[in-house]
Amino acid sequence: MHIPYYESYINMYLLFNRRRSTMNEAHNTPDSQLPQAVGESAAEVHQEQIKQLADLIQQVEIAMLTTEMPDGTLRSRPMATQNHAFDGTLCFLTDRTTPKIAEIEGHQQVNVSYAKPSANLYVSVSGRAEVIAERSEIAKFWTEAHKVWFPAGLDDPNLVLLKIQVEQAEYWQNNQLVTLFGMAKGYLTGQGYQGEGAEHAKLSLSGRS
Repeated sequence: MHIPYYESYINMYLLFNRRRSTMNEAHNTPDSQLPQAVGESAAEVHQEQIKQLADLIQQVEIAMLTTEMPDGTLRSRPMATQNHAFDGTLCFLTDRTTPKIAEIEGHQQVNVSYAKPSANLYVSVSGRAEVIAERSEIAKFWTEAHKVWFPAGLDDPNLVLLKIQVEQAEYWQNNQLVTLFGMAKGYLTGQGYQGEGAEHAKLSLSGRS
């Protein structure tokens, strides 16, 4: 885990306790003195989470996309990770005639998972998917390598862009720094440290807790 994310977590916790202590000592302390700092810290954490997730998923070439079938059954298939600057959305080029498109049109909530066992890295991303047919959008992700699946190129009428707005992400990764974060989090929250040197972090990118 990157140090800035850890420091932001600590700073937000200390800021919350400082505000609570101040309000206990003087009930007439104006709230306007603190919210801006809290908002800025939250924004910094949000941007760090996006960067952190981008760094993780770019390590994995193939993802597994899971959709829900009409009868509620879950179905997964491999998808190639697109080489683009992650900004909170995942994008894949695909064929509109495949079953996953109909499944997404019926149920937009999907999951995308990434695994790199050699690095003990596992990522699970959930979000809302949409199908985009505009050529200008598709062209942003098109490469010559895609001609293997779409010989007609950008003019292929079945070529569409699958865009997923990430709402939450979780990842697991073993490393030395993770243990430190896990122990610090347990200390700050009053909860015991869980995990044997493994990092398990839950990121919310939708603005909802």
